[in-house]
This record gives sequence, C-alpha cells and structure tokens, in this order.
Amino acid sequence: MSEERNASGSHSKASPPSGSPAKASPTSPPVKTPNLSSEMRAVVLTRYRVVERFDERVIIAEDARNISLHVRQGMVVKSEDRHNFPSQVVFLDGAHNGPPFLDNERRQYSLDHHEGCVRPFTLSSCEQAAVMLLKGLPVTEGDW
Repeated sequence: MSEERNASGSHSKASPPSGSPAKASPTSPPVKTPNLSSEMRAVVLTRYRVVERFDERVIIAEDARNISLHVRQGMVVKSEDRHNFPSQVVFLDGAHNGPPFLDNERRQYSLDHHEGCVRPFTLSSCEQAAVMLLKGLPVTEGDW
C-alpha cells in the first residue's frame, strides 16, 4: 500500500492528482539489498523500481503500478493537516502524529503500532495492512 507514507521511511503520498505517468530516473541509485540470496536479490531488483513522479522519487512495484511508496524522512502529519493530502493515502509508523485511524470516506488511513496503542494487543503495521487488504481495501481503484 502506499500512503503519506512517513517519518520512519515508510509511505507518504502528497502528490498532485494522479494521471501523470511514472518515468524511470536514469540517476536513481541502485536498490540496496543487503543480506539477500542471489535469487531474492534478482526478484527485488526486477520487481521494484525508483521512478520520478511530480518531481519526487517514489518506489513502485511492477505488478501494482498504481501504488507508490513515498519516503520522506522526518515527515510527521498532524491530524488537522490531513486535509492537505489526497484521498487514498496510508500513513505508516509515525507519519501521522497520533494513534491509528480509519477514514473510509476519504480513504485515508494510519497504520501504526507505536502511538496510542496497547502494545500486547496491537498488530504490527504490516499485519494491519494485511488485514485491511483481506477485508477488501480497494487498492485496484485509482492511485494510492
């Protein structure tokens, strides 16, 4: 999933409206794949690409090009500033300054297992994302 995607290097999406095609950046550094087998490294290097969208570098997967991962180190969005971000955004692990939330009307979500959570009972962010996908999050509709 993509989202405003966040402070700890997770997803952030504050781009202009969708529709502009992604273009490969000839200056993009190679994807670092430490401690991976040669087979897994080949999968990572062929499945994911760093592209330029709206003057920003994002990561996309070849099989889900409508989902982009925006990494903005140190970015933290306050609840009152969420309206500045587009619909279909998922803030991950600290990108939103507050506890996890679900806004189905705007399709904005915060998946976090740090802020405002009961640690023994809160799923990790990736597990929260998996549950949302299994429950029918419409990631095939529009750009995320």
